[in-house]
This record gives sequence, structure tokens and C-alpha cells, in this order.
Amino acid sequence: MSDVDMGKEEGIYKAVSVSKDLNLMAADFPEKEFEIYRLLRDYLPVSSNSRVGSGILDDGSGTGWFFAREEDVAYVFRHPEIFSSDMGFGWIPQAVDPPEHTEYRKILNPLFSQEAMNPLESRIQEFANDLIDKILQKDEFEYMDDFAEPFPTIIFCELMGFPLEDYPKFMHWKDVFIHGMTAGKAEKIIGKHILDDQGRIQPDKVREAQVAAGQELYAYFNSLIEERRRDPKDDLTTALVQAKYAGERLLTDEELLKTLHLLMLGGLDTVTSTLGLSMVYFTQHPEKRKEFIELMDDPDRVYPAVEELVRYTAIVSPARKVSQECTYRGLQLHPGDTVMISTPSANRDERVFPNPDEVIYDRHPNPHAGFALGIHRCLGMHLARRELKIGLQEFHRRIPNYSLQSGKEAIVYGGGVKGVTSLPLVIGKGS
Repeated sequence: MSDVDMGKEEGIYKAVSVSKDLNLMAADFPEKEFEIYRLLRDYLPVSSNSRVGSGILDDGSGTGWFFAREEDVAYVFRHPEIFSSDMGFGWIPQAVDPPEHTEYRKILNPLFSQEAMNPLESRIQEFANDLIDKILQKDEFEYMDDFAEPFPTIIFCELMGFPLEDYPKFMHWKDVFIHGMTAGKAEKIIGKHILDDQGRIQPDKVREAQVAAGQELYAYFNSLIEERRRDPKDDLTTALVQAKYAGERLLTDEELLKTLHLLMLGGLDTVTSTLGLSMVYFTQHPEKRKEFIELMDDPDRVYPAVEELVRYTAIVSPARKVSQECTYRGLQLHPGDTVMISTPSANRDERVFPNPDEVIYDRHPNPHAGFALGIHRCLGMHLARRELKIGLQEFHRRIPNYSLQSGKEAIVYGGGVKGVTSLPLVIGKGS
């Protein structure tokens, strides 16, 4: 047997071993994330994984699969007739398949178009500087608490017409739904009662917490919907209340609740996570921070740079449910099987992105999946791009030099949506 064959055999063995214990929610997963993804892409791009099929996403009745390569992730995104987005939550439009999905996007797309976002630019810039003014009053600060979380959250609340004083409630509800299974984070959000005697998260306890949070959230939204019907405002909640499905009927209360729920989750977490991970990268690579600062005021260069940061920091590993019998890569997939598709792995695929572990600001082409692909391409991507651009520009215009606080470190968490728990910085240090 040749050395090449021996290497391949060893790689396959390691990939199989890793796939059996693959747990994106584990506290130590971020430390080895991209090493694992590379191993799977090379030797086991489609793997069976019991954690995918028996977690909080579903009832565990089918097999779980993990797709690691870009071509496979893209295939799943672009074939909703096989890989359904209906995972049981009912969020609109994310968890709805065509043809209903098409009608809901006809309502929502104009509300989040690039043209609709243009008037927000000055307000986004203003709010970023309001936060930076407060940060500059101290030498040390917590980037996530002082900037990354409030910046996109309050902008989105204003856009939707959510009362700003209720911001803490929205953040708690969002965290319960998105991070309820994330080790090291879930117990702080929900409480230590969700852990068993060995300190492991109990999915049934998380489900209970999510049901309770859902009841609170829907009661809140029901009240808001009724208020907008009585007293319309110039906000997106009013626009949804007045919208018509297929141009024929108003949306039902259930449709409105499921739509508002999804918009809240997307609007309050994704930009925060991407900003946090981008800043972690900048603290680790000051030369790339300097390069970004030098190009950030050039409109022809800054958007490709932001796009590259989205690729590099991709945060979402969504799930799909197999809706029909099919054979994929020689494997038999059955109705009810769950498929997890990793955009962080797809966006580091060497087959598509040369030098994928490097940030190359003028990378072209850059067909990343950071905003998803196909019919479920991110509804809020135009707002997200603008918030990321302005947030990074304004922060680095006024605070170009910073570093991690002495003796502290950034805390990154994994999961279906990954991000940063803590990024303690000090002003005036670092190159």
C-alpha cells in the first residue's frame, strides 16, 4: 500500500471518528472548528451524525446528516423541494416552502430592499457615534455589551417600531431561542436548572424554556399588533399589519406572529455576531485591521471587504428536513432525516475559495454562503451589509488602536449560530 493510500486511509478513519462525536454546541468546539471542517471536507463531506438527528431541532425520528463542502451546502439551499425548511417552528418565511414562501417574500422583500434601507444610513451612522461617544469616556470597555449588541438591535427596534425600553426583553427572548443549547451560554440565559448532574444541557428543559419564552413573546406581539391596527405608525410592523397575502387578504394573527418572531431573531443576533467575530479577528491580526482602515472610506473597496469578513466569519449552520426519498453522493436519504448544512465550513472550502483561511479584502469572485443561498437568501442582507460597513467604519475612524485587556481573552461560542460572548478591549494599545 502506497504512502498516499495510507494517508487517505488514516484521514478517513479520523473523519469518521470526528463525525460520530461532532457537537457544534460543545464549549470547546470553536478551538478546533476549522480543523474538523477541513477533515470532513477532505474525507467525509457527507456524514451521518446522531446529534444532528436527535437534538432540539426535531423529534429524533430520522437520521441526522452533516454536509461540509460548499457544493453540497449550495445544493441543499437550492433544492427546497427535497430539503424542506419546515423544521417545526413555523417561522415565516424561513420555515416555509414554496409556493407559500414565494408569496410571503413578495410582501417582505420590498420592505428590506436596498432602496428601502438608503434612508436609514444617516441614523445608523448617528447611533454608532452615540455609542462610541460613551465608550470614549473610559479606557477599558466590553465591545459586545457597549457596541456590538446595542448597535444593530436598537436600529432594528426603531425600524420595526418595537419600543426601545423593551430592548432587554427582546434580547432575552432572542437568546433563549437561538442559544438555548449553547454550552457555557445557555445556563446563563435560562438558568442552571437546565443542566443535569454531569453539567450537560438537557434538551427537554430547553424546550420548556423556549415554550415559556414563546408564550411571553407572542402575548407581547399580539398586543403590539392590536395597537398598530388601532393606531398605525410609520414602521414595518404597521406595514405587515396592512399587507395582503397574494394581494387578496390581510395576514392572519398567526402569520403576523410567526413573521415578527423570525424578524426579531434575525435582526437582533446576526449582525451582532458578525461584528463580534470580525473584531476578534482584528485584535488577532492588527496588520489586517490597519489594511481595513486604509481602504474603508473607498466605496469601491469597502463593500468587497465587508463581504469578505462575512465569508470569513460565517455564523450559521442551519438545518433542513428531507421531504422525499433521494440518493445523494451514493447515500440513501429518507423523509424525516435532518440535514445540517455548515456555512462556516462551506465558506472555507479550498475547492471554491483559494487560501480560504486568509482574509483577502478584494477577493473575487466571492460566492460565499454567509447570507445563505437560493430562495432563502437572507431577507435582511442589505440592512446587515450597511450596519456592518458603518459599524466598522465609524468605530475604527474614532478608535483605530485597541487591544485585549491584560489577562483577559475573547470568548467565542459555537452552535447553530455562533458568536462572541465577551470581547474586553482597552483603548490606545495595539497597532
